[in-house]
Amino acid sequence: MRQFTLKLRIILLSNKLYYILLIISFIYIFVYAKSYKANDIYNINDSEFILRVNNYKIDGDKLNIDFNNITSVYYFKNEREKNNLKININDELYIKGKLNIPNNNTIPNTFNYRKYLYYKRINYILNIDNFKIIKKNKNIFYRLKNYIINRISNIKNNEYLYAFILGKSNYIDNNVYNNYKINGITHLFALSGLHVSLFSSILLLLFRKLKFNEKVSYLITSIFLIFFSFIASFTPSILRSTIFFILSAINNIYYLYIKPKHLLYLVFVILIIINPF
Repeated sequence: MRQFTLKLRIILLSNKLYYILLIISFIYIFVYAKSYKANDIYNINDSEFILRVNNYKIDGDKLNIDFNNITSVYYFKNEREKNNLKININDELYIKGKLNIPNNNTIPNTFNYRKYLYYKRINYILNIDNFKIIKKNKNIFYRLKNYIINRISNIKNNEYLYAFILGKSNYIDNNVYNNYKINGITHLFALSGLHVSLFSSILLLLFRKLKFNEKVSYLITSIFLIFFSFIASFTPSILRSTIFFILSAINNIYYLYIKPKHLLYLVFVILIIINPF
């Protein structure tokens, strides 16, 4: 084991390794972007669907639900229907509606909604006529996430709780958020590496005071950060910082002496493998 660790350390300390990985990553991005084809498992004429909820948002009388490859919109028929909504993430729905292909931009060099959705791997917009829940979520992790979301939704003036806990700044009023943009302080209302650094520092300090083993401390902190990333729907900034922390922990525990910039290269490569877009 010791010899293996020494050989691994020699390989990981080579500058050439990281340059090769970066070059391969850029080639992979280019090839993937050119060759990627969406999985068209639906027919544009389909009108009935069984889909699992990835995310949802209530905006006035409108309900937006995201599924795999599909984003959808449903308009509540009345206030009572809106108040009685019991939908949760990872629930399975039976839906009747109409599929539409997103429009390209009609004016050159302006925002292209179809391309925007394409890079999120969304191929269709579904206009929902009606739906019903046919299978409730039973996954323990999603149940915890749904519990947190439901707790936040029951609190008045909860826009900032959505931003600080779930990473959803789109709940903040557009005019208010635009003012934050003008003042250059929108980063204060978004989950970022700062939160990961803060949480990890507090936990490691606590475990040090409690005389925990270093490996155990890093392991528990890493598990917490992974769960936090899950709650925040794997927001890119949170995921990036979490992966960096885990790699740094491995680097410290096994004394690999990898430079911080090389750890950043590895984080980049991992994120590209997860999502080249």
